[in-house]
Amino acid sequence: MKKRTKAGRQVGMLDRRAVLRGAAGAAGLLAGGWLGGGGASSPVAAAELLEGTLVSDLGEVVYDLALTPDAMAVIAATISPEAYVVQLSDGATIAELRGHSDDVNGVAVSPDGMLFATGSDDTTVRIWRRDNLSARVLRGHRNGVYAVAFSPDSTLLASGGEDNVRLWRVSDGMPVGMIPTDARRLAFTPDGGTVAVGGFAGLGLWRVADRTKVRDLDGERTVALSPNGQLLAAQEAGGYAVGLWRVADGAKVRTLKGHRNSVDSIAFTPNGQTLITGSDDNSTRVWNVNDGKLLFVAIDDQLGAGGVVALPDSKTFITGGGEMYRYMLP
Repeated sequence: MKKRTKAGRQVGMLDRRAVLRGAAGAAGLLAGGWLGGGGASSPVAAAELLEGTLVSDLGEVVYDLALTPDAMAVIAATISPEAYVVQLSDGATIAELRGHSDDVNGVAVSPDGMLFATGSDDTTVRIWRRDNLSARVLRGHRNGVYAVAFSPDSTLLASGGEDNVRLWRVSDGMPVGMIPTDARRLAFTPDGGTVAVGGFAGLGLWRVADRTKVRDLDGERTVALSPNGQLLAAQEAGGYAVGLWRVADGAKVRTLKGHRNSVDSIAFTPNGQTLITGSDDNSTRVWNVNDGKLLFVAIDDQLGAGGVVALPDSKTFITGGGEMYRYMLP
């Protein structure tokens, strides 16, 4: 997994706090097609540059974000052994999850809002109670853990890293199965019967009950499922485009072209109409799911977007990276 550090970073080509609106003005300053789409599958159109507002600077690079069900806070995985619970109303850190001995790479919140989960380079997974922050430690991975995800009914936890994907019973932390593939990001379908696994080795859908592969898709790394579970988004294999596939039959719906480096973060808005993608090219892009049109671009600092979460209004989203920023869609 690519590690990112604040040390020695350079000033970005444009501070994302600067107000710069309008396609003509933005296109004049950003060379190389930063504000355009590209390719026949992604309509080319100038996109508005979004202005972000600072939520919090934790002093560490943010790898991943998870939103609480009440949308009052996010959990941030950082380039440190700690994860942080950040209140969105004022950016205050209201809790610190301490116990790992190496960087925290992935975080998740149970759908019932009662539990947090963290995965770390120390090879362990921890399930934290939200009320008192006590933690259960899950051991079994041989390498660092990059991703964690709760099932929709909050009874199972999936964790993945360089070695494999493991399934755990949340009630007592017992292992209940293993999927033989690496994982960078994980996502359960709404019915909990299938888990999407995006890894360096590829992209696949796996049946939870017997851990058998349902199908391979031509993608890799990060992955997200639409709220209704009908579409899957991920970076396409061998490039930096984002693909959209139908979950039911694996057919590719469209390709979204524009990023110039690896796509690390993907999130659908709750209404399923918009897709947000964050990349190591230091941009976060907002796409129309129905036609693939690039709508907006946010230029991040030199660390890119480390985690993206969309709020219930489907207009507000939070990005990680060097700092945490809030963006509002018009």
